[in-house]
Amino acid sequence: MESAERSTTEARDAELHVLFGLAPFVGGIRAGWVVRALETDECEIGARGRGGVPALTLPSLLGLDLPVRAWALLSLPHAGQVALGIGECLATQLVEEVCVLPRTIFERRRGAIVGAFVLRRGLRDFSAGRLGLSIDPNALCAPEDWAKADRELVYRDTGKEASAP
Repeated sequence: MESAERSTTEARDAELHVLFGLAPFVGGIRAGWVVRALETDECEIGARGRGGVPALTLPSLLGLDLPVRAWALLSLPHAGQVALGIGECLATQLVEEVCVLPRTIFERRRGAIVGAFVLRRGLRDFSAGRLGLSIDPNALCAPEDWAKADRELVYRDTGKEASAP
């Protein structure tokens, strides 16, 4: 049973989230952590040692069988700059309220799913229902997990503006 200390909503100021496909839902990461969103043609993923940043994929971390359609270059307090493989970048949305979900819903990385939020109308076609899942990339992995990543992302300037969904 969940602690009585946990409230059903996170009391905080509205935060802009970068939204991406995470079938059957939409995932969202607070925009303050996202340095850049990269399409797959703007980067290369390969073995470590090429001067890139450590790369892991969100679907594999959550135990989901989903393709990576884009990469989020993140700046995390405990791990520095890292790359997270995500679904297709969809949009940004100001998230005013995140409803806490019971941690037991998720089998893996339970602390990484902060809670759920209501998607604005135009984004509901991308999700099973009206929900988006707010993800805390700081809680996905310990710093040593990023350091042990066997792949890295190297991105190149394609002449495109920095992707901001």
